[in-house]
Amino acid sequence: MTKIKPLLLIISLLISPTIARAEIKYLNWNENITITDSGKNTAVEMRGRVANLSRKSYQSAFSFIFAPNQKIKITSALLDQRPAKYTFQDNQLTIRLGNSKVNNEYLTLAFTYEEIYDQIYHDLRQEAIYVPAWVAGSVANITFDFPESMDIATYDPYLKKVNNKIIYEGEVPKDGITKIIKLTPSKKIFP
Repeated sequence: MTKIKPLLLIISLLISPTIARAEIKYLNWNENITITDSGKNTAVEMRGRVANLSRKSYQSAFSFIFAPNQKIKITSALLDQRPAKYTFQDNQLTIRLGNSKVNNEYLTLAFTYEEIYDQIYHDLRQEAIYVPAWVAGSVANITFDFPESMDIATYDPYLKKVNNKIIYEGEVPKDGITKIIKLTPSKKIFP
């Protein structure tokens, strides 16, 4: 009886199909963030390829979840550079993929949003660049625009300052990207 169990396990592993998680494999993450007097405006564009679907399966929607405490207003959603049907409820954006995408099909998803902050500290404003871990391996191109009245008070070797922009370019690591950017008024003299 004890010899049969290992044999049954080996046979079942050989016969059963490999189970893979259906997903979109992201190739690029492009983001442009512009800070405003009341928060920030953000445009995100992702290019990817549908992967690991079984033969008769398809991908019909994409979802992006914001933190529950964020005050978000979606201003547009695009699928392959065309307006897309989407819903935004409980801080979850869901973009319908129209003619559902099949295995190995490429797609470009884009959305823009406004975020309003409860409070802004003008002497030291902290902002974040965040790219989720589920786009690991993709190439990120992020620009962060800030007004001339502010200056960056953050040093990070991965962030490049060009005029009133901070730029991040590179492959997204397995843990995603989180960068904190500190801004101060450019003409402020601190005691």
